Amino acid sequence: MKQEKLRRNRWQFLFCLGAFLLLLQSPSRADSVRLGGEIVEVAKGFLHVREVGKNRGQYVDYFNRTVGVPLGSAWCMAFAYTAWKIAYNEQGLQSPLHRTGSVARQLKFALQVGSGLRVIRVRNVGAVAQLHAGDLLLAKSGSSSEKDIGRIWLGHVGIYTGLQSGERLQTIEGNTSGNSRGSQREGNGVFLKYRQKKFWLAGVQDA
Repeated sequence: MKQEKLRRNRWQFLFCLGAFLLLLQSPSRADSVRLGGEIVEVAKGFLHVREVGKNRGQYVDYFNRTVGVPLGSAWCMAFAYTAWKIAYNEQGLQSPLHRTGSVARQLKFALQVGSGLRVIRVRNVGAVAQLHAGDLLLAKSGSSSEKDIGRIWLGHVGIYTGLQSGERLQTIEGNTSGNSRGSQREGNGVFLKYRQKKFWLAGVQDA
């Protein structure tokens, strides 16, 4: 009886210790905001990247390998995922993003309870004020509405820098082109962009 009680106490202690250590590893809201600045800096470090061939090149292949998709795949999500991963790892933390090359699947994952992520419906009144530097901004190709959040589609993603000009938000994006009228998801490099708020369907940030 006494040994059984000791075993229970031991397991309770180990459970509490594990929960405490997990809490220490989880960034607070203030830490997440600071990490957002790190994410932007990492992303800026890739602004020189250009494709060599179609969706190929040293860095493009690196992004796609990081998320485990075939070389030559569209790579906007792979770029954003890699920037988050590097920034978090540099702080000894694990990125909460889902390892995927799909924009829509990343958003669908973020909607799940316990994902460690928060979804912002960017088109809602006052939503932009909830965004922080480093957050993901996600768009669906073609027309889109709130009903598309959580569904599977082809899309595009950018990393919000925290800057805006009127209704336009500044982002760093991979697999895009260098002017506002160029390709939205099949461009040739990493570029700094300004896009209308209405272009984006949702934002994803560390909860």
